[in-house]
Amino acid sequence: MSTAASPKQAVEPKKISYIGASQWLISLAIPMLIFMMAPFDYTMRAYLAITVGAILFWVFALIPEPITGLLIPILFCLVGVSKPETAFKAWSSIMPWLVLAGMIMGEVMLNTGLAKRIAYRLLLVAGCSGTGLLVSCLLLSVLLPLIIPAAVWAKMLVLAPVGIAICHALGFKAQSREATGIMLMLLFTSLSSGYQYITGDETMIWIASMISDATKGQVVLNFVEWMKVMWLPGFVWVAMSIIIPYFLLVRPSTKNAPDSTHIIKEKYQELGPIQGIEVKAMTIIMLILLNFFFEERHGLNSAHIMVILTSLFFLPGINLMDFEKLKQMNIWIIFFVAGALTIGQTSNAIGFNDIVAKNLLPAMQGAGSYGAVLIFYTFGVFVKFFMTPLAAIAAFTPLVGDVAIQLGVSPVAAMQIYNFSVDMYLFPYEVAPVLYFFSLGYMSYKESIKIFCWRLLASYIVVAIVISGYWKMIGLI
Repeated sequence: MSTAASPKQAVEPKKISYIGASQWLISLAIPMLIFMMAPFDYTMRAYLAITVGAILFWVFALIPEPITGLLIPILFCLVGVSKPETAFKAWSSIMPWLVLAGMIMGEVMLNTGLAKRIAYRLLLVAGCSGTGLLVSCLLLSVLLPLIIPAAVWAKMLVLAPVGIAICHALGFKAQSREATGIMLMLLFTSLSSGYQYITGDETMIWIASMISDATKGQVVLNFVEWMKVMWLPGFVWVAMSIIIPYFLLVRPSTKNAPDSTHIIKEKYQELGPIQGIEVKAMTIIMLILLNFFFEERHGLNSAHIMVILTSLFFLPGINLMDFEKLKQMNIWIIFFVAGALTIGQTSNAIGFNDIVAKNLLPAMQGAGSYGAVLIFYTFGVFVKFFMTPLAAIAAFTPLVGDVAIQLGVSPVAAMQIYNFSVDMYLFPYEVAPVLYFFSLGYMSYKESIKIFCWRLLASYIVVAIVISGYWKMIGLI
C-alpha cells in the first residue's frame, strides 16, 4: 500500500496554534524590550536579554531544553557579552560531569533493581497508608540520599512509580487532592532530602567546593563536618516539605482508607532474592560514600574520585553499564546544566553581581546574624524566580559568601541558607524534576500551587527558628 499523501493531504494547511504563537511572541518580544529599554550598558542589556529569553524558552519548552542550554554560551560569544573562555567555562567545572556520574549511578540502581528493593522494603517496614506513609517518606528521606548518592533523578525515578502504585491501591484518581498530596510527598522526599549529606546530590558537592573557595581554603566541609552543620537542618527541611502535603491533602482521606501494603509487598516479592548484580552495585556505591567520608585522609578531590569510581560500572566482570545502555540515557541533559551554569558564571564575569552587591549590602547593615540569614534567604527565593536553580547558585553563591565575610557573618551559614532558598518553587518550570512529576499526570496544578505557597511560608519559620537556632547553638552564627 502506498504511503504517499493524497493531494488533499499534501496541500491541507496545518492548524495554527494560537497558544504556541503567543508563547513564541512572548519569548522573543520580552528579551527584545529588555535589550532596548533596560538602563544598563550594551553588555549588560545583551546578557539580560539572552538570559530572560533562555528562561522563557525553558518555561514554554519551545525547543528541547538541552538545545537552549547549548545556544546560551554561543550567543554570549556571538553578541560580545563574553569571550569563549568565559562562556564555555561551565564545561571546565566538575558540575556537568557530576550530573553525568549521578545519572549513570541512578541508571545502575534502577537496572539492577537495588533501588526499588530498598524503597519497597522501607515502605513495608513503616506501612503504606495513613501515618505509615508519612513515616515511610521520612525514613526514605534519611536513607535514600545515602544509598543513591548524588543522583536526584534516580531517587525520583524510583519513587514516582511507588507513588502511582499507592494512588491505585487507595483508589485515588489522578489529579485528585489525595493523589496530588502523595505525589508531592514523594517529590519532596527525592528532591529536598539531599541537604543532610555532602553526597545527598551533586549540588551539595559543588556547594562545599564553593564554600572552600570563598574562605580561601580555611573552611573545608568533609562528610562529617557537613553532617554537623547540615544534617538536622536538612532533616527538618525535608520533614516540613513532606508533612505539609500530608496533613493538608492526604491525611483527611486516608484515615479510613484500605492499606496498600499488599500492593507494595507483591512488587517487592516480584524482585525475588537479592542478585549478584545488586551486590556489585552496592559495593561501588559504598566505595563512593567512603571516598567522601575519608576525603581528608586521601587528600584528593572527592568529586573527581566519584566520577572515576563511577567508571567501575563499565569494567569487565562487573558489566553493570555498557555503551548501549549509555546511549539510551538522556545524557543531553548536561547541555541544559552547562547552559544554566553559564548564565550564573557570566553574570559574575560581566559585573552583574557587583550591581546586586551594591544594593544588597546597604540593606543588610545592622541586621545582625539572624537578620542577615533571613535577608540572604529572601534574596535567594526572589532571584530564583528569574533564573534556574543552577544558574542562581552559580551566579550568587560566591557573592553571598563575600558579602557575609564583609558583614562579619559566617559565610558557611550565609551560603548554606542561600542553598536552601533555591529549593523553593511556585511554578513547575522552575526546575526539571518538578516538571517531570507534573508530566506524570497525577498532580493537580491548582492544589500543588497551594502547597508550594504554604511551604514557602512555613520555610521562614524553619529558617528563623529551627535552622538559625541550631546554628547558633553550635556556634556557626
